[in-house]
Amino acid sequence: MFRNLEFIHIYHANAHAPVSDSRPVACPSRTANKGEQMKSRSRQSILVAAGTVVTCLLGVGFAPAQAQPAQTPQMAEDVFLNVPALSGIPVDEFMDTMGMIAASLSVTCSDCHVTITGGWEEFAQETPLKRTARSMIEMVNRINTNEFGGLPFVTCYTCHRGNQRPHVVPDLAIQYNVPPEDPHDIFFPTQPIPGMASADQVFDKYIQAVGGAEQSASLTSFVATGTYRDTTQNCSQSR
Repeated sequence: MFRNLEFIHIYHANAHAPVSDSRPVACPSRTANKGEQMKSRSRQSILVAAGTVVTCLLGVGFAPAQAQPAQTPQMAEDVFLNVPALSGIPVDEFMDTMGMIAASLSVTCSDCHVTITGGWEEFAQETPLKRTARSMIEMVNRINTNEFGGLPFVTCYTCHRGNQRPHVVPDLAIQYNVPPEDPHDIFFPTQPIPGMASADQVFDKYIQAVGGAEQSASLTSFVATGTYRDTTQNCSQSR
């Protein structure tokens, strides 16, 4: 799960502070609580990134630059302190994992981390919930590796469903009601679907559409603007 979260979240990390969490971004219309901020950031990142991809496909001009060798991404253990269960993954994926855990259990940073009284490095201090989270991460990774070929079929949300403790007794009101459908649900097929392009084929087609691999390697930045509407807080942000 946690090594494949790029399928679930769009990267939105701040990789410069040597801590195990990032500072929340509040909506300009009013200040949200910490839990709303973290969930709002995930929704913001997804929508802004999706808008960026659409803009690219419509032919946004890229700033030409000299081709540069690909840089090795910073690893979580090189930036954050006390992250044994999430070492070996890039910083941006690490931050997405924090967001995934928080959204799945409806918790905020302060539920697992100590209250900061000095510097952000205090987030690295050990807590009982951190130890529990590590064992859960190991369990989820083991299930996905052994049973689903490494695909993230099982996540924190599979059992927790927004609760800190998974429910063990089924709800008959759900059983005898119309099953809820989530239009944003993600499906990970275990085998290729006939007639459907693979992820590699989609990316290859996109690379060819923007001028080929050599042209893509020479593009280092682009600029796009848009407005994000957060219906949960009734406000807008321009980016």
